[in-house]
Amino acid sequence: MSADPQELPENRKNRGVMELRGSKRAAEALAEGKNYQDAAHLAGINRRTLFVRRQDPAFMEYVRERRADMFEATAGKLTETSQAAADKLADLLDSESEQTALSAARAILEHATRLRELLEIDVRLAALEKALATQEEQ
Repeated sequence: MSADPQELPENRKNRGVMELRGSKRAAEALAEGKNYQDAAHLAGINRRTLFVRRQDPAFMEYVRERRADMFEATAGKLTETSQAAADKLADLLDSESEQTALSAARAILEHATRLRELLEIDVRLAALEKALATQEEQ
């Protein structure tokens, strides 16, 4: 719960929780996976203060947004480098080491199978969504 503005010191009245000292840094630390003690320390605030701030929906929404941004950046990096990784596995198929070539072959087959399954699920889901939308229109 947010504190009642009447109970806040004059310099904190009418300020959102994200404008309070340490809120953004604490939220970012939580989004990064830090525990409450470490997040409070990094933000320069007391752990109890962080506990109170996390009761505020705006604060927790900021944590969720930052975490989503981080995951999106990670997904982008994985997408960007996946072609190079696939090329490396393909190169390893020609390795002089039978163990290395076998490991590369297994990895390629395993990932290709998973990718095929995901693509099939995506096609089926799109068809279901289209059918549902058509049904809702009627």
